[in-house]
Amino acid sequence: AIAYCITRYFKLKAQNKDFFGRSKIKVPDHVVALKKLEKLRDEKLWQSGKEKQYFTGITETLREYIQKRYKFGAMEKTSSEIMESLKDRQIEEKTYTNLEDMFKVADLVKFAKYSPLPDENENAIPTAVNFVNFAYMQELKEQEERAAAAAKKQADKAARAVADQAVKNADNKKNTQKTDETVRNKK
Repeated sequence: AIAYCITRYFKLKAQNKDFFGRSKIKVPDHVVALKKLEKLRDEKLWQSGKEKQYFTGITETLREYIQKRYKFGAMEKTSSEIMESLKDRQIEEKTYTNLEDMFKVADLVKFAKYSPLPDENENAIPTAVNFVNFAYMQELKEQEERAAAAAKKQADKAARAVADQAVKNADNKKNTQKTDETVRNKK
């Protein structure tokens, strides 16, 4: 029975299913981040005086998303190091500036006991959501570009194969004509 369970587990795991045969669906990273941000908004932490918990939740969510999206260790970096790493990622200027400002406010709230202004609290979630949406749209564009490049490469490869075949056919035709001419000359 134990051997059966172990075998079943590994067989279903290879098929991306749980122990009971249900498909495991991987939720996209941007959806996970947006749901966490929505949950933070709905908890109304800053309205009840829990600004530190509010900004910690936002920045942790963003760090996790940035780490997965841009493939660098955002969880181990300071906010300024994260922003420095994002500089060359072609993020539109307004989105980048708003995100940088939000991280600065979050750092002040978390480490300097700063009391943020109401509009800083209100703008924190929309700034984070805007960044996640921008990064996701950027990711889709990159995927489209990679797919187009792969399709072009495949088309070029097919065109080269057709051209090579045409050259071979022409060479074969010349060789056949030479052979025919040689045979006629011998007669």
